[in-house]
Amino acid sequence: MPALLLVVTTIYLVEALQMMPPIKRGDITASFFPVVLAAIMYLSIGIVIWQGRSETGKSTTVETPAADETQAEAGVPALNRFGALWVTVATGAYIGIFSVIGYFTSTFLYVLLLTFLFGNPHPGTGGRAWAVKILAALLITLLGYTLFELIFQVRLPTLGT
Repeated sequence: MPALLLVVTTIYLVEALQMMPPIKRGDITASFFPVVLAAIMYLSIGIVIWQGRSETGKSTTVETPAADETQAEAGVPALNRFGALWVTVATGAYIGIFSVIGYFTSTFLYVLLLTFLFGNPHPGTGGRAWAVKILAALLITLLGYTLFELIFQVRLPTLGT
């Protein structure tokens, strides 16, 4: 899976750089945001590969019948077993709808979805878990808006434009 993500990220980066350079005459251009996303993706892929290699050297456990169970048999939800696939699908959908429904809506929904993909699969009962996830998604969305729209002065798409 990391190799596939590496290929897709490289294609994405090449396409972004073919639009125009990320910075032209000291100003940030439309390709800046995709280049930043590709750099973050490369860093994430590197971390996943590094963690995978360090985990393979640590497997010194004694084989027991319980250790032979697959994740499906152990009751692990499909969401956790196919986490990388779901993140890839969510990222593709985010990229596809970003310019259609705008920055705020698409980013908020994307970050909220990621909180469920990476968060505790059983966060507890009641509205508190939802409130924390919604607040985190809102804060991250506002932080991204502040960073790109106000500090870097990159015009982000809005609903209907």
